Amino acid sequence: MTDLRVRSQKTRQWADALGDADGRVAVTSGGKLEVFSTTTAIALSLATTMKNRTQGRPWRLRRVGVTFSTAPTTSQSITVTQSIGGETGMRPLTVIFSNNPSLTSATSVEYIWDAPGREMFPGDEVTMAYTNTDTRTIKAEIVCEVL
Repeated sequence: MTDLRVRSQKTRQWADALGDADGRVAVTSGGKLEVFSTTTAIALSLATTMKNRTQGRPWRLRRVGVTFSTAPTTSQSITVTQSIGGETGMRPLTVIFSNNPSLTSATSVEYIWDAPGREMFPGDEVTMAYTNTDTRTIKAEIVCEVL
C-alpha cells in the first residue's frame, strides 16, 4: 500500500497512487486524452496546445493520423515535428515522424508510438504539416495523453 489513495469519480473505486520524487502523482497509463483535429483542402498545419492544458506536467504523444479523400499523386511528405519548450533548455527542433503517402497511393496514414507513447516535456508542442499540392480533402488528428 502507498501513502496516497485516489478515488475515481466515474467508478467510485479507490486505488493506490504512485508519486514521484517531487511529490507529483505519476500516471502510467489512462491519463486524460487530448485530441487535436482538423479538416482542410489546403496545406495542412495542425499544432497541439499542450502547454496550456498540462499545468506544467509532462505528457505523451500517443498517435497521429491522416485520411485523404483520394490518394495523393504528388511526392511530398507528412511531417510531425516536436517543438521544444522553454523550461528545459536548448534542445533541437526534431522531426519525429515523416511519411510520403504518394509512394504507396495511401488514402490514410496512422502512426502509433510504442506503449506507453512518446514522452514529452511540459513545454513541448507537436506540429503536423503537409503541403497538399493535389488539394485533397484531409482529415488529420493528433492524440496526446496528459500525465
